[in-house]
Amino acid sequence: MRIGVISDLHVDLNEEASSQGAVVASLSAASARRGAELLIVAGDIANRYDTSLRTLAALEAASGLRVLFVPGNHDVWNEASTLPFGRGWGAWDSYRALEAFPGNLARGPVDLPGGWSVIGTWAGTTTPSATPASRRRTSTACASGSASGRTR
Repeated sequence: MRIGVISDLHVDLNEEASSQGAVVASLSAASARRGAELLIVAGDIANRYDTSLRTLAALEAASGLRVLFVPGNHDVWNEASTLPFGRGWGAWDSYRALEAFPGNLARGPVDLPGGWSVIGTWAGTTTPSATPASRRRTSTACASGSASGRTR
């Protein structure tokens, strides 16, 4: 299985108003050229959880790929502390809102063909696994953007 891994898209930091669309189009095209069958986005899509969610949905739609995601600090610690978030909106509120995305690895491990699993972590949290890591071959995506940790 060919897996694309990327992080730190920061779609809202580009000065172009169409930054999200340009990033989605470029990433979708690159994934297709390289024959990716799955895409892992390892955090820091945007400085607002709602922009991150829209970008993930657009990326799945444009690429036709399953997209897995681990929230990064920019995705959960939002710049806006007022509307649409309301007073008292905090990082854990954003974290829980991001769990609405089906490919969010904070929801649990995702099994792939060939006996591999993808396990995501964020901010020191761990994702429980039904099978001990010593008995699984795993590829771990973390918010820093790395994909490593092969274990037999």
